[in-house]
Amino acid sequence: ASLAGILTWVFLPRGYEAVAWLRVRDKSGMFGVGGGRDNAEYEAYRKTQVQLIKSPFVLTSALRRPGISSLSLLSDEDDPVGYLVRNIQVSAPMESEVVQVRLRGENAKEVTQLVNAVAQSYLNDVVNKEKSERLSRRDTLERKYKENMAEVRASLDTYNNLSLIHI
Repeated sequence: ASLAGILTWVFLPRGYEAVAWLRVRDKSGMFGVGGGRDNAEYEAYRKTQVQLIKSPFVLTSALRRPGISSLSLLSDEDDPVGYLVRNIQVSAPMESEVVQVRLRGENAKEVTQLVNAVAQSYLNDVVNKEKSERLSRRDTLERKYKENMAEVRASLDTYNNLSLIHI
C-alpha cells in the first residue's frame, strides 16, 4: 500500500485543476419526450459531443484564440494540439446532460484560460454552428413553403376565373 501511495505522489500531476461544465442536450427534438429515440441513441449523441470537444478541429480553434498559443504551459510543446489531446480530460457522467472539460497544471490562470478556450471553441464551432445550420434549413423550408402556397393560390384563382367564364 505504501508503494502505491509513493507512486501516486510521484506521478500525480501537481498544481491546479480547472473544470468547465457544459450542458449537452439535443435541441433538435430528436431525443426525449415523443421524439421516438431511445436512451442508447441519446447516449451515442452525448459520446459524440465528448469526442467533438477533443477533436483536433476544436482544439486547434482553441489554440487560435487570443493569448492562448503564447501561454507558458504550451511554450515547451512541439505539438500543442497533441498536448491538449493527451491532457484535456472530457467526461460525461452517466444519466446527466453535463459534460466536464478538465485540465491540470501548475499555473491556475493559464489552466483556466486553456479550459475556457476549449469550451468556448466547442460552443462556437460546434454547437452554434449546428444551431445556425438548423435555422438556415428552417428558413429555407419556410421560404419554399410560402412560394408553394403562392403558386397554389395563383392556380386556384386561375381555376376559379376559368370556371366563371364557362358558366
